[in-house]
Formats: sequence, C-alpha cells, structure tokens
Amino acid sequence: LQEEYLSGENSESITSSEQTFETLINACYITLRAFYGKENGWDLTEAGTDLYTFGLDNRSQGFTTYQNFTGAEEQERMNALWRELYKGLNTCNLALRDIDEVPFSSEGVREQRRGGVAFLRAHYLWMITEIWGGVHFTTEPTQTAIHDANRTPVETFYDQIFTDLYTAKAGL
Repeated sequence: LQEEYLSGENSESITSSEQTFETLINACYITLRAFYGKENGWDLTEAGTDLYTFGLDNRSQGFTTYQNFTGAEEQERMNALWRELYKGLNTCNLALRDIDEVPFSSEGVREQRRGGVAFLRAHYLWMITEIWGGVHFTTEPTQTAIHDANRTPVETFYDQIFTDLYTAKAGL
C-alpha cells in the first residue's frame, strides 16, 4: 500500500517543493477571513457609525456605544481577533523565513511569492498595532509556546511594515 499522506505536512516538509510551499502561502491569507466580512471586523471598523449598529442580541453594543470593551462578550471577541491576527502573522513569518529553501521553478515566482507574503505580514502588523498599539512584536515564527511577551514601540511596528511594503513593491 502506497499512501500520499497530505495532512502530514509540517514546517519542515512544506519546503520540499514549490507545490507544497504554495499551500503555506495560501494559508497566509486564511486569517483575513476572521476580520473582513465578519462581525468582529465590523465592530472595530463600522460600529458606532451611521453604517452599523447593534441589533436585538446586543452583541455589538459595547462597540457601538464606545464603551471600554469590558464585558465578557467584547473581551472574547477581541481575544478571538488577537489569536487570529497573530496566527496569520506567524504563518507569514514562517513563509518568509523558509522561502529561500524552496526549489521554485524560477526566481521571478519566488520574488512574487515573497512580495505577496511580505504585504500580508505588513497588513497583519498594521492591524495589530492599530487595534492594540505597541504590543508583542516578532518577525520570527513561533515553534513552541512562548510565555513572555514584550511591549514594543509602535515605531518598531511601522519600521517593519514599511520594510515589508518595500519588499512587496519590489517583488510584485
């Protein structure tokens, strides 16, 4: 019996071919769905405007009335966004760290992929810093649980954001 074990990809085996690495690049986009077109994203961008208000279930009331997000519902929704945005950031960090190890069909394709992922990382960093300010910053992929976080100046985030945007511009 010969088996093609597709669900067994990991951070080491994903760099074995261009095709498998494309799945990692695709995964860099997944976190966007947790923000765009979802209630949590609407609450942070549209709530309290003339476009969006809370309904009968009052799930968005804390956001639409500009409260401090201290209710359990608001905290859980902010925690969910935190987890998803850092998950997307970590996926981009992994892809950018390993992209030079992948046997791409051409250097042009490699640079396009690098540019696309660099843009996504800049976008995730921008969302994180615009929502929470100077919080934990990293450009290295997380391999194991980290128990210490650091407060990082917002300027550090924006330095990396612009660096990634210049990389994206060059590659795309």
